[in-house]
Amino acid sequence: MKKIGALVLTSLFLFAPGIFVSAEDPSGGGFSLGLGIGIGVQNFPNPAYTGLGDEPKFYTFQTLMLAPELVLGKFAVGLDFKLNYRFTAGASGDRFEVREEDWVVGDFQEFLDVYLPKIQYIRYGRKGDPIFAKLGTIEDATLGNGFIMAGYSNALYLPETRIFGLSLDIDGALFDFPYLGFESFAANLARFDVFGARVFTRPLAGTGLPLLSRMQVGGTVAMDRDPRYFAERYDNFPPALLPPSDASVLIYGADFRLPLLAGDLLSLAFFGDGVVQKEGSGAMTGLGGRLAGFVRYGAQMRFMQDNFIPTYFGASYDLFRPDQYLVYDGTVEKKGGIGWFASLGFEALADKIVFTTSASGPLGAIEGNYFSWQALFEVKEGVVPGFFFDLLYDKQNMAGFKDFQRWKEDALIRGRVNYRTGPAIISLVYNLRYDPAAVGDNKWQVTSGIESRIALF
Repeated sequence: MKKIGALVLTSLFLFAPGIFVSAEDPSGGGFSLGLGIGIGVQNFPNPAYTGLGDEPKFYTFQTLMLAPELVLGKFAVGLDFKLNYRFTAGASGDRFEVREEDWVVGDFQEFLDVYLPKIQYIRYGRKGDPIFAKLGTIEDATLGNGFIMAGYSNALYLPETRIFGLSLDIDGALFDFPYLGFESFAANLARFDVFGARVFTRPLAGTGLPLLSRMQVGGTVAMDRDPRYFAERYDNFPPALLPPSDASVLIYGADFRLPLLAGDLLSLAFFGDGVVQKEGSGAMTGLGGRLAGFVRYGAQMRFMQDNFIPTYFGASYDLFRPDQYLVYDGTVEKKGGIGWFASLGFEALADKIVFTTSASGPLGAIEGNYFSWQALFEVKEGVVPGFFFDLLYDKQNMAGFKDFQRWKEDALIRGRVNYRTGPAIISLVYNLRYDPAAVGDNKWQVTSGIESRIALF
C-alpha cells in the first residue's frame, strides 16, 4: 500500500508541472486554462459498521486535490484528482495509507467506475440551448415535463463515490429544422444502469403562429437496469428486501407542452403527461411559467392508479431504489388516487441568488405516506463579500406535513459553505442521507469535511 501511495503522489506532482502554464486568449475569444490545488480533511462511512462492536463508524482521511480546468468558448472540461490518505499506527511505527477505493481496481469494470469520474465534467452550452452536452457529475437531470424524470442526481454518494454521467440535448432548430429534437440522460456511463431519452416534435413549427408554432409533443422512455446497485454497495438492506438480481425498471409515456403566454412580465405554459409503469399508470396536467422575469411557478393535478409512482426518477432516487422497485413490481401495495404538486422559486441578481421549493401530496384521504417536500437555496459569489453557499433538503414518504418532526427520516440533506480570501477558498461540506433498512444510529449516513483550495491561475 505504501508503494501505491508513493506512486500516486509522485504521479500527481510529475503531472502538475505540465499544467502550471497559464494561457488566455488576449483577443477575448473565450479561451482560458486554470489549475486549483487544495488540501482538506474528509470522513467516510465505515461499510462494516454495525454498532454492535468496537469498529469505528467513520474513517477520517487527509485530502490532497488537483483540479485543472480548460474553457474554450462554450466548451469546458474540468478534472478532479483527489488523494485521500492518512497515517495509521502499525507494528513498525506510523504507516502511510491511501484510501484504496479511490485508485485500486480489480477488473475493467472497476477501472471505469474509478477512473472515468476523475473527469469532473465536460460541458458544451447550457440547458435550453439548441445543443447542450454535459458529462460527469449531473445533479439536475430532467426529461420533458418531469413526470418520469425530474431533478435526478448522480451525486448522492459523494464524496466516497463520484459517478460519471451524460446529459445530451439537441434541438433541430440548430439545423434550421425546428420540427424535431431530443433530450437524453445516462446516470453512469461506466455501468449504464439508469438512462432515458425523450424525442419531441413541433408539429406546427412551419405555421408561423406565435405560440402554436412552439407547441411540443413528445415521448419518453427511461430504464434502471440494476435497481439494487447502491443498496448492495453501501446500504444495509436485508437480502430478502433486495430486488431480484435480474430486476429492471422500464417506464414510458407521452407528453405535450403548449405556450399560452410569452411576455417578459408573464409567461405561461399548459402541459400534460401520460405514463405507464409495470403495475400502474398515471396522468398529469398542469400550468407553469415565470412572473416578472424572475419568479418561477407551477401547479399540477395528478391522477394515479394503484402502485404508480410519479416522477419515478427524482432527486433522491438512488437512496430509495429498492423501496421503489417493490412498489413498481407490486410486491408492496401503494394506493392510487388524485394528487397535487406545486412549485415556487425565484432567481435574483442575475441568478446569483436562487431559491426553489416544491411539495406534493394527495387530494383527500389516501392511506400511506404520500407527502414530499424539497427546497434548494443557493447564494453565489458576489452577493455576500467572501461567502457563497448552497443548501438542499429533500424529504420523502411523509404521512403529512406535521411529519416534519421526524425531519431526518427518509431525508437527504446537503450543504456547502464556502469562504474566499484572495485566490483561496475554504469549504465546509455536510451530507446526510437516510438508510431505511439500517438499525439504530446507523440509519443516518453522514459525511462531512473541510476543504481548502487555491487557484494558482
